[in-house]
Amino acid sequence: MIEILKSKTANGAGGFSIGKAGSSTYIVPSWIKVPAGTKVEDVRVIDDGPVKVIKKTYSKHKVKGSTGKMYEGLIDSTNGDSCSCTGF
Repeated sequence: MIEILKSKTANGAGGFSIGKAGSSTYIVPSWIKVPAGTKVEDVRVIDDGPVKVIKKTYSKHKVKGSTGKMYEGLIDSTNGDSCSCTGF
């Protein structure tokens, strides 16, 4: 029996599937490698508590640099802010 945490399943709701990529077999969506021939009934989901859903937000902005050149700025609550300008 293979055990996975509920938080590692689809949206933390307990759903998963078995998939193959090349010659390897995985539990997806977490891409946990399992032995070839593993079936859904060979996997048990362990409840590790409620999953906190974090709202991901981002916005893109065109910004003008000090020399007048245009750059793209990104405000991203998940991965942090960035800018295509050289001084960022």
